[in-house]
Amino acid sequence: MKCSSSSSKSNRGCGGRLLRLCGFAIIIWGIVQLKERFASDTPIGAPPFIPVPETAPPAPEPLPAESTAHNDDLTRIQGIGPSYQQKLQAAGITSFAHLAATSNAEFDHILQPRSFQKLAYEGWRQQAQQLSQQPAAADDLTQIQGIGSVFAQKLRAAGISSFAQLAAQSPEQLATICQAPDWRKPDYQSWIYQAQRHSHSDAPPSYFPPPP
Repeated sequence: MKCSSSSSKSNRGCGGRLLRLCGFAIIIWGIVQLKERFASDTPIGAPPFIPVPETAPPAPEPLPAESTAHNDDLTRIQGIGPSYQQKLQAAGITSFAHLAATSNAEFDHILQPRSFQKLAYEGWRQQAQQLSQQPAAADDLTQIQGIGSVFAQKLRAAGISSFAQLAAQSPEQLATICQAPDWRKPDYQSWIYQAQRHSHSDAPPSYFPPPP
């Protein structure tokens, strides 16, 4: 009986030590897991992080090239003076063909005539239609002070061959066409004023305001 009791105590002692060892192993494993968790932002058991390559932003669309197309001299139409021409051009009506296709309502909206003014829109359209079918007569642009043979050639290459066509341009359009060097800046506003005078040689001097 003593031997049996001694053997039973020994087994219980061995079993207790095994339980304690297992408990220690679990505790150590838990500590290791906690250290790994705090050492990394990735949660335990989560799949590895794979960075997604950033897509490059789309390239901006190229800006449209600035148009150097010339405008028609709308003051050649009876009833349209410099003031009306400026309003029409600001609304995008820069050619005889476009003016010929403009309705009465559009004219009223653009020009805002007073109640007592009766503008002959139908006559404007008829004149514009006729002028749009006529080739522009070539003028000697070197008669304009400041325009020599080089600038005259550039203007003709851009389709500007008459005083009327030159008078219908803006200073910005002429600067784009002529591409004058920095040391030589023409007075484009003066060109336009002189061209207006040449294209309306029968008009009184007060018809055109002087350039600013």
